[in-house]
Amino acid sequence: MNKLLWIVLFFWSFGFSQEYKLENEVLKGKIKSIELTVTKDKAKETTIEQTLFDSKGRVIQFKTYYDNRINTFERNEYAKNQIITDLCDYCDDLDKAFAYFSIKENQKNPYTGYVTADPKRTFKTIKTTDKKGNVVLAKTYNPEGYLIWEKRHTFDKNSNLLTSETFDDEGEKKPEYIKNSYNNKGLLIESIHVMRHNDSKSTLEYDSQNRKKIEKIWQGNRVSEYHYVYESNPDSVKVFKYLKNPQNETLQLRTSEISYFEKGIKITRITETYNNKTTSTRILEYDAQNKLRSKKYYNDKNELRSETKLNYDNLGNWIEMIVLNLINTSYNGSEPKPEWQKNIYLRKIQYY
Repeated sequence: MNKLLWIVLFFWSFGFSQEYKLENEVLKGKIKSIELTVTKDKAKETTIEQTLFDSKGRVIQFKTYYDNRINTFERNEYAKNQIITDLCDYCDDLDKAFAYFSIKENQKNPYTGYVTADPKRTFKTIKTTDKKGNVVLAKTYNPEGYLIWEKRHTFDKNSNLLTSETFDDEGEKKPEYIKNSYNNKGLLIESIHVMRHNDSKSTLEYDSQNRKKIEKIWQGNRVSEYHYVYESNPDSVKVFKYLKNPQNETLQLRTSEISYFEKGIKITRITETYNNKTTSTRILEYDAQNKLRSKKYYNDKNELRSETKLNYDNLGNWIEMIVLNLINTSYNGSEPKPEWQKNIYLRKIQYY
């Protein structure tokens, strides 16, 4: 048997396990369940995810699979102002995993501080929600019921997140938090993220049409300032993103996004540049109902490296996604050569 060596592997967005994700996707209709499978020729399908919803559209069960075995199992129970989430890695019986669970609110976990090489997660999180459904308090426990950590969140009247803080099992505040500020239109104008190994801050300014105008980002000692310019006419809409050079105050184009119609199809071309040279190009095509039908990725040499095509059901949820990725492969030490890999993702959706 030939030994296949993967030399270069590029995927459209998030890697193998996530290349089927659509950004900001909103499911349509009253969905009861979704089973996601992947195949290379539709002859043998492998299950990747299974999701169950209640009649209100809330996720009550979510499973992920890897190599035909369960990878993550999550279950949610909903009550008035409360959500209980059970999460377990590599187990298929949550009742068994939490068979000895009982909240030990005021008892110190006897295993706190012990180091373990086991990466598995087995958590029960009890979330308290406000009248609008925002989670204001989330307490996470181990399978025996000892508190591991606690998260507290605050929101404004528009349900925008204001603060997020984390506390350890003894109630001590951890040196990590999120703090957001909004203008009187509800638009985010400042966001501070203090994490264990990565602190960041960003500020945003908007134009009269509530479009992002200036974005400033601090990460450590590095400051990046981006400026956005918009152009529109009857034939196209253009958005340009520039990076400000702190030394000479000049603006350098980093991203251009141009949308236009061609034979009734909306086409969006997104080009990334660096030092006035194109580094990548994405082309997205939408149908008359503004559903994404295809997307292509080109590298800095304008070579097609990835292509995705989608088909939808009558309600507008995608049910088939064909993903082609060009990779360089080597067989038994031979010279690497480009080869297209195809993954076909199928979603079997049941509705109420």
